[in-house]
Amino acid sequence: MLENNLYIYPHIAGFFYNDGYYNLKNSTIDTLNYFDQSKKIVLSKDKELLVNSLNLILSPDSGYFALEVQRKTDKGVSANHDKLAVRKFDNINLDISDIVLASDIKAENEIIYPLKRHKINILPNPPGIFTEKNKLFIYYEVYNLQMDKTGLAKFEQKITITKVEERSGLSKFFGSILSVFGDNNDNNSITLSTNYQSYTKNPQIYFQLDMNKYEEGNYILTIKIKDNISGKETEQNTKLTWR
Repeated sequence: MLENNLYIYPHIAGFFYNDGYYNLKNSTIDTLNYFDQSKKIVLSKDKELLVNSLNLILSPDSGYFALEVQRKTDKGVSANHDKLAVRKFDNINLDISDIVLASDIKAENEIIYPLKRHKINILPNPPGIFTEKNKLFIYYEVYNLQMDKTGLAKFEQKITITKVEERSGLSKFFGSILSVFGDNNDNNSITLSTNYQSYTKNPQIYFQLDMNKYEEGNYILTIKIKDNISGKETEQNTKLTWR
């Protein structure tokens, strides 16, 4: 709860990482007494979400994490423990990172959002809930594209948006958009294709996806990358909610 830019219930948050043998390897603790207006996500006219973050440098291996929050007023504690599975990448095979769903992305150094990748600042949307006012932004990275003789990588991005429920009202919308962007696989999905060129084999990709003409519901977003030089393909998917 917030009042006059202050937490009504100020709290302390701690993030702890243990290796596979439960040995504590790293931790960070932060006292939260105020909030940054730029990190607020509007989910609806009567519901807002504040995205705070704790940065922790981890070893490239799986382990266990704990996120613990303590209210300063009464010392009440919320503890969340789970296994952390770290994906393994190499410098050879074509691959794609996890897809980050965000409420805003800025390629500006002066903007400070909870997640920063090189010069890209990202305001992540942890619950993956988006509305007409809370726009959907997507961020991911491609690894190990093959370069041609001129030092240029060429690849195709295919985004498939599939509605989880069987009932769908998208058919009336497909006709106009498919002639411009792509083709649909069935009555509940649509595929959008884009060709990219890059001067790096590990490009950062981010964009805003307009879902204003989609009906409300739960969706699976799949991104498939095809390296147009090597012919290799890779894909990743995630879930989101449109309201």
